[in-house]
Amino acid sequence: MYSFVLKSFNELSLEELYEVLELRQNIFILEQTCLYPDIDGLDKQCFHILLKDEKLGKIMAYARIVPPGLLFNEPAMGRVACLNDYRKHGIGKALVKFALDFCFANYPKKNIHIAAQTYLIKWYQNLGFKPVSVPYDEDGIEHINMLYCND
Repeated sequence: MYSFVLKSFNELSLEELYEVLELRQNIFILEQTCLYPDIDGLDKQCFHILLKDEKLGKIMAYARIVPPGLLFNEPAMGRVACLNDYRKHGIGKALVKFALDFCFANYPKKNIHIAAQTYLIKWYQNLGFKPVSVPYDEDGIEHINMLYCND
């Protein structure tokens, strides 16, 4: 069983922050062999969604919500990551749906922006996102901007 935890940066415990940074490092830097500045100065202004394995008490997936005006005009969802052991079980979809619900409640009538890795275009399209840019290189990985239209 798992549970969602939503926190501002200041609400994260030191243990949670350490685990989040470790998860992001392991997936985005080591697994994807991409050297980039993960600590980008935005975390302090974002909301952090932790998906915790209740039995093991550890974070199994993570996403952050960037408020409007920091990256894009719209709120943005990013750093979406799921530990390898938990992939292919619907955890990522549950995480994105939770993030979307948070955005709908807190940013009504605003679209949600993501910068998705292009290999995930169809996965995000199945969740309701639509491509709004041509593919581009970000830190050596092809990305595309996508929007979830929240009418």
